[in-house]
Amino acid sequence: MSDKSTTETNDLKQQLFGFWDQAAEYYQLARQYNMEATPERQRMRGFIPKGSAVLDVGSGAGENGFHIRDVANYTGLEYSSTAIEMAREFESPTCRYLQGDAENMPFEDASFDVVLSTHVIEHLTNPQRVIDEMLRVLKPGGRLMIIGPAWEWPLQSPPSCKQRSKSLWWRIRWSTGRFWRLLVNDPGFDMIENPDILEGAYEEDNDTTYAVSVRRLLRYLENLGLEPEYVQRFADVADEWGHRGPFRWFMQTLTLFPPFRYVHACLFIVVKKPVL
Repeated sequence: MSDKSTTETNDLKQQLFGFWDQAAEYYQLARQYNMEATPERQRMRGFIPKGSAVLDVGSGAGENGFHIRDVANYTGLEYSSTAIEMAREFESPTCRYLQGDAENMPFEDASFDVVLSTHVIEHLTNPQRVIDEMLRVLKPGGRLMIIGPAWEWPLQSPPSCKQRSKSLWWRIRWSTGRFWRLLVNDPGFDMIENPDILEGAYEEDNDTTYAVSVRRLLRYLENLGLEPEYVQRFADVADEWGHRGPFRWFMQTLTLFPPFRYVHACLFIVVKKPVL
């Protein structure tokens, strides 16, 4: 990455940190949904061995700790002081929350049996760096689990692109590039440098900085030597994550073709760190 790109990425990161650090309403809205033991959270618990050490990267207002603290020793890492303050109500002998940056985690190598992240990776400005940190603190043989939305179908774009997607030329360039990268299974990341949150009030997911592709993210992780243990298909998770009517059937038909296997999927993957 060039010095200019690094500077711009760091500037964006600091702007987003400033928003999240003060965004009480943002985390209150998330809590309304996340306190429910949704199907994906129930499945998440099933991959956590009893009594294991679990790190939750980007723990928000602490809801995962509420769901996990009875089966594991949970640590939540979150940058936002507002979110950390909300999370404190869930603290217990098996549940703690720390403030910190996911790109530079305050933990020793191989500290955790499970590292998970829910609805966070799509908001990262440097997902490669965060994944590296997740793997550093994960024990050999441990599980890395990532849950969140995905914009697998190349014609889709995250809500953070709503304003620029009004331009037909932008949509053509966006979709053409994503079609090609999906077809060749490019392991790269489609980053959004200027999410709509920078131009106005918050709307749902308009702070997204990474247009996630399940297939391409899996390719990236496999290139790191990680073994996929589980990839969740949309139909097995919550219905509200998907499409409706004829478009839903169209998407399901596309999954019969390898490049589009995950176009009707959310991001729910579990990979294992190799034992050297």
